[in-house]
This record gives sequence, structure tokens and C-alpha cells, in this order.
Amino acid sequence: MKSSSVWRCADLTTGTQAKKQPRSTTGMRSNPLLQRTASPPAERKRRHPMNLLMFYASIVECPNTETQCPGVVNSSATGWPPRGFFTEASAPPVEILAVCKNPGHLLPDEADHYRGRSSTEIVAEHVAYQRASFGGQNDLSVEARRSTTFHKNLLRYLTFFLDMPPQQVFRRVAYTNLVKCSTHGERDTLRPKTMTECFSRHFVRELDYFRPGALLAFGRDIEKFLLAARLRGEHKLPVIYVKHPSYYYGKEEEFATLSRIKAELRSYTGA
Repeated sequence: MKSSSVWRCADLTTGTQAKKQPRSTTGMRSNPLLQRTASPPAERKRRHPMNLLMFYASIVECPNTETQCPGVVNSSATGWPPRGFFTEASAPPVEILAVCKNPGHLLPDEADHYRGRSSTEIVAEHVAYQRASFGGQNDLSVEARRSTTFHKNLLRYLTFFLDMPPQQVFRRVAYTNLVKCSTHGERDTLRPKTMTECFSRHFVRELDYFRPGALLAFGRDIEKFLLAARLRGEHKLPVIYVKHPSYYYGKEEEFATLSRIKAELRSYTGA
């Protein structure tokens, strides 16, 4: 998966690009997380105070411990950083922000991609790893195959909603998690304090950055939280429930259910 260099973020004020750094992952040059935008410098500075690589690096650098976020692991040093995001959109806004609860436990070799890296390197590694997971390239073992059910179903749902090839979906969609860290146990329940802290510290910044037309809430817990946040006036976006991608709709209900969601989504986004 690895290639010879990491492209550091562009200087969005001057339009210059920083030097290469050793260590990287496959396919990063083609991803907007690692590219400059085509807008003039003044426009870039106004609309994008930082590029996506730097935006998510600031999240990876989150200093919170279990005091602020009980029940989750935040340890870049051991290969368990804040993570769980992906997009190939060239610039905001996106049509859809797909929101899940929090990242599951790491795939078998995933920690090796993050351990000992800087925050920008972790973001670059994570983006490349997510691309490989959505493309089925990490589906190599029974354990990985179980874990990547999530990636396969999420991509399949988004492909259906947008009527477009899977390789183009993330040009119009950003995927994230409400909480960016894994729980200690794979099936542990997220604490309300942790959800509220991550929402106010990171998720509201994602809403401001991506300016989505609608939120797809994958799972009832996320739907409930995002609807409550809207009632409190913390955002004004439509929230549409979808079953969590780790689980399947029944064969007899899937098409009708996804078609209804698709129609509702289009009523808000025109997609």
C-alpha cells in the first residue's frame, strides 16, 4: 500500500506547496485532502481557512483524555488516533454528510499505518486506508472481511441514493463519525458526555466546513442525537435515518426502504 512520499498540505494563503516528506500511502496525490484547490488565493483564504488535510490533522491532534471523553481510546502513539472520515470532494460544499457513531476497532494491520506518525501523516495514511477499504482492497482475511461489511454497505447505499458509479460517490459525499475515537470494547455504548464533547469540539466544525445539504444518520442513536441538536438550535439541517451499514436490511424490505430514503434525500438536496 505504501509509496515513497507524502505530499504535505498546500499553503492556501500563498498558493505554494511545501516540500515532500518521507513516508506515505498509495494514491494520495489524487486525493483532494492532499491537493491545492484551483481557486485564487484570496478566495481560498476566505472559503477555506485550511485545507482538508490540515482540517483533519487538527482533529487527530485532539488533546482530550478519558476525563473529557469517558469510554474511548485516544492514543496516536499506540496507533489508535481519532479517525473515521473520508471524502474525495474537491471543495465544499458537499451534498451529503454521512454520519456514523464512531470508528469500530482497527482492522488487523491498521495500527501500523498510524503508530509513530505526525498528525498530517496519520490523516494521509487514514485517507488512503479508507479508500482501499471502500475499494475492497483490505478484504484479505476472515476478520477483515467481517469488518469491511460496513464499507461495502455504506458505499452501496450511497451509490443507490445518488445514482452514480461507486468510484464517484465520495466526490459529492463526505463520511464522518460523530465521535472520532473507538470505544474500549467493540460493542461498548458511547457515553452521552463523550458524544456531546466531540459534537461541540469537532462535529460542528465539520458542518461549518462541508456545508452539507442533508445529514444521513446511520443508526438510531445518531438520528436521535442529531435531531435533538437541531431542536436545540445547534444546526438546521435535515436528518434522515438509515440503518447502520454494519447490518443488512431484509431482502424484501431493502429496495422499498432505500427508495423512500432516496426520495426524501432528493427533496432536500435535489441530487
